[in-house]
Amino acid sequence: MAKLTKGNKADLLCIVILLLLNPATWYITNGPENLGTDSAAYITMGASILSNGLSYLPSWGHVDVGLLLPPLFPLLIGFFKLFNGGDALVTARLLSTLLMLGSSVLGFYFLRNMSHRAVAVCAVLLIQLKYHYLSMALTPLTEPLFIVLALTALLLWQRLLNSPDRWKLTCLLLGLTTGLAHLSHQVGLVLVVFFILFTLAHGLTTMRDRLKEVLLRGLLVLAGAATLVVPYLLVVQAQTGQLPTEQRFRMGQYEVVAPDDEVAEEVREIRAYEAPDYNTLYNRRRGWMRLIPDGSEMYAYVLLDEDAGGASAAIPELQVPRQTGIRLWTNFGYLGNIVGRPIAWLFLVTAVLSLLGRNRPKPLFARAMLPLLIIFYLLSLSLVTGL
Repeated sequence: MAKLTKGNKADLLCIVILLLLNPATWYITNGPENLGTDSAAYITMGASILSNGLSYLPSWGHVDVGLLLPPLFPLLIGFFKLFNGGDALVTARLLSTLLMLGSSVLGFYFLRNMSHRAVAVCAVLLIQLKYHYLSMALTPLTEPLFIVLALTALLLWQRLLNSPDRWKLTCLLLGLTTGLAHLSHQVGLVLVVFFILFTLAHGLTTMRDRLKEVLLRGLLVLAGAATLVVPYLLVVQAQTGQLPTEQRFRMGQYEVVAPDDEVAEEVREIRAYEAPDYNTLYNRRRGWMRLIPDGSEMYAYVLLDEDAGGASAAIPELQVPRQTGIRLWTNFGYLGNIVGRPIAWLFLVTAVLSLLGRNRPKPLFARAMLPLLIIFYLLSLSLVTGL
């Protein structure tokens, strides 16, 4: 059995300190009731996913709308509730708390590899004290799982730089991890694309004389992700007849026409909304969730006289174009709300400074990975999804 080195002992001590000073640690078994908007959906899906094998939540009663949710978190709920008395709610809350605690450990190792052990401890401590961190730890949602997988992918890429002799296995594991990230959250697809492009860019920059190896690295990352994502897409297609590009989908069992002129006019007004900011876009979404007077259908799926028939004609396009600069600034503001604006600006400045200069202890690609990932993520949200 290998003995712990002085560095390993220091790391373990730092992790113990971080966990003891983490507010989530003291709420593992007795946290307050804290359910998010989608918590009930994930818990419901997790309670039955192993028995019915459905990759979605079917419609219920008179509401002809099903939900397509990323399946990984419900699968974990379904599996671990077998060892927790069959209580899906308690299992989901416990999983979220443990995953956020795990994210602190992974975040410490990532930052320690990039800077210094003391810097890593201070940074993680500051993050742990944020309200958003504790809120995610106590709320049964898939975000903690996504964060853990994203940090795992970052650590794997660090390993790819530090241990190039095992690049084949590391690239494959990186692909599998990003594939799991997509199965935990739809935006995980951003990680898949980013790490494929980043791996190819690193290879083309540092290994120009080994183009075959560079291409193989990218293909291994792609193959690892596709191994998990493609079967899921096929299952969803077979069960629902569509791809999981939208969370909500209509089963197409019946159509509802606007019952009176007042409802029809309200539907037209919602369709005509322009969304220059998030609040307007959010209110528009809320408007589509309203029910017509007899409660038989939501406004989003009501057919008007001018519709050419079929439910798809009434489904609104929610991604209203906005100026790119406004989108990016707004999304950076959301990042600032989560980690704190001073920390967000400090990160932005240090990220830019880390790219300057050649004589640095860490190679350029190691320093650029996290800043470029966040920029790529914000660009993807702003330019592709319209958020």
